[in-house]
Amino acid sequence: MNKIAMYQEAALFMSARAHMWHLNTNSYAAHKALQKFYEDLPDLVDAFAEASMSYQMETLQPSGGVYRFDTSDMAVSGLEQFLQITKQVHSECQLQPGLTNALENIISLIESTLYKLKHLR
Repeated sequence: MNKIAMYQEAALFMSARAHMWHLNTNSYAAHKALQKFYEDLPDLVDAFAEASMSYQMETLQPSGGVYRFDTSDMAVSGLEQFLQITKQVHSECQLQPGLTNALENIISLIESTLYKLKHLR
């Protein structure tokens, strides 16, 4: 499985992970910020995956990987890690503008969500 496919699979899970954080938090501000994130991310990941398929000419195949949920106290660090990985994939896709544009939309959503989680209480 190539790095882009691994990223796509992890990004699909990130939406479910954020949904769990949304349901687990005691903070209304975090609840709402995470709701926006998990609702918006799937469409952005879908746009990236479809752009990727147009470059690679193959569909996404599941890795069979195991993903684990965690509690909402991991939301900021989890999103920061996802942001770092997204930026790494972005830097590797510079010759494919359809991919970089889709990734920039994901980066904007992550950064906006991190701002809300860190500064709005």
